[in-house]
Formats: sequence, C-alpha cells, structure tokens
Amino acid sequence: MTTSDNSKKRERESENKTKNIEDNENEIEKSVENKDEASNASEDKKVDDKNEIEPTAKKPKIDETASPQKRIFGSSINVSLSSFASYSKPNKSIFGSSQNNSSSFESLLKSEGKQFDKNEGKEENKNSQFKETDTKTGEEDEECIHSVRAKLYEDENNSWKERGIGLFKINCNKENKSKVRLVMRAEGILRVILNERIIPGMKFSIIQDKYISFAAISDSKTIKKYLVKCGSTMSANELYQALVKAIPKN
Repeated sequence: MTTSDNSKKRERESENKTKNIEDNENEIEKSVENKDEASNASEDKKVDDKNEIEPTAKKPKIDETASPQKRIFGSSINVSLSSFASYSKPNKSIFGSSQNNSSSFESLLKSEGKQFDKNEGKEENKNSQFKETDTKTGEEDEECIHSVRAKLYEDENNSWKERGIGLFKINCNKENKSKVRLVMRAEGILRVILNERIIPGMKFSIIQDKYISFAAISDSKTIKKYLVKCGSTMSANELYQALVKAIPKN
C-alpha cells in the first residue's frame, strides 16, 4: 500500500468522526427541545386542571342596612345588639339609696334655716377633748405680797430633808389683811409642799446669807421647822424683810 492510499484512508476516518460528532449534537438538541415541549405541555395541563377543580364561587351580598347579629355563648339563637341597649338600670338599689336619704335630710335642714355640716360633730368631739377647764387652787381670794424661786427643806429627826423646788409665795387675804400664809408648790407637778399660816410672834432668821429658817404650828398643833434656800444673798434679804413685814400684829 502506498502513502497516498494511507492518506486517503485517514481523511475518510476523520470525515466519519466529524460526521458522528455532528449527528450526536443534533440528537442532543432534539432531545432538549422534546423535554422543553413536554414540560410546557404538563404545566398547561396543570393550569387547566386547576381551573376545572376550583370553579369561581360567587360572593354573597351583604346587606349593610341590617343590624349586626352575634352568637352568645355558642348558642344557636341569634341576639341583636340593640336588645342590650334597650336595658335600663333600676331606679332603686337593692339595699335602698343612702344618697337620696342623705340629700333629703340635708334639704330638710336647709328648709328650716340651718345648714347641714357633716364635719361639725367631729370637730365638736375633738374640741371637747382639749377643752380648757378652770382649776381652783384656793388662792383666788388671796393677793401675793412677795414671791421668789427657792428650795425647801423640812426638819425630820434633826436632819434636813429636801421637799422640792418651786415658787415661795406670801399670800394675804383680800378682805382680811391679818390672814397671811406661806404657800409653795413643786415645779412641774404643782404639788403643795408648804402651806403654813403666819401667826403673831412668829420668828424668821437668816443663816449663811442664803438660808432663812422658821418654825410653824400646823393644824395638828405640832411644831414644824423649815429651811428656805434662795438663789442669792439679795433675794434672801428681800424675802426676809417681806416675811417680817407680813407678821400680823396683836
């Protein structure tokens, strides 16, 4: 076999290969087109079937003029809302109207010329708790001649016992000037710690500049000794002079 024959043979083989390739490509294109046509046909069929299965339903007309109706507690009976609007409240309460009673009472008082005040009784009760009361001390008919703040001692078994601190006063009766007494009350509690009359011949003496001692006869006709301590020598001298001046004459 010559070279020319070999070359011809090769050309034929190459032509056959190219032809086979072109045939294969044509078959692939045809198959793709067939698939597209089949898919489009199936989609058109689904749409037609859907239209046949779901026919368009006509919507019912709504009468807007009709009153709305609702079911109550799942009952099959339809109740109109207008039925609830027709319910009216009772004129009187179950236990009676206290407001009407109070207003009628107020109107009754106003008609008689007296205005009703609800807080009037409460204020009177509060004021009655703190109402001022006049306390009588027994000194209403007396006049205070002299007074000084001092400390009082009393002799018990030859020893001085403190009775308290307060206002030492010399009181004279307004009608009978001969009736003079010594009165002293403890500060704070106002308890009487001294109440003795000054009698003719009664003696007072100053001890250590600030102290004044004296003796008095009580109602039981027993002798009691007292000692008064003043705050200063001057106040003690002034008290001593007032005591001596207040001694009634025979």
